[in-house]
Amino acid sequence: VGLPNDVAQEGFALGVAYNYGSAAEADTQAMNQCHSFMDAPQSTRDKCRVFQNFHDQCFAVAMDPDPGTYGVGFRVASTQYQADTDAMNDCIKTSTKDRATFCKVSYRTCDGNAS
Repeated sequence: VGLPNDVAQEGFALGVAYNYGSAAEADTQAMNQCHSFMDAPQSTRDKCRVFQNFHDQCFAVAMDPDPGTYGVGFRVASTQYQADTDAMNDCIKTSTKDRATFCKVSYRTCDGNAS
């Protein structure tokens, strides 16, 4: 994840890799995706870091889809429902009061045997 201090101004960058044979392989793929995330400026892509490795868990990203807004959240959890819920809660917390209802899960997946 490339997450600047001001998401409304600088966006965020994301790379997700799952079902790889090793954490190192997944990290490399996720970082490649994050560094080439075209919806974010280079300064944001330069902030890409591995957020979390996971196995038999689920991942979700929730965001306000309008450009120039603050709401964004991403979480790993043991179920897709929990990852979705936690990501949505983070999106709402980082959003402005008038935009909190616009948050929605925009990406979700599970690794291994999780669901």
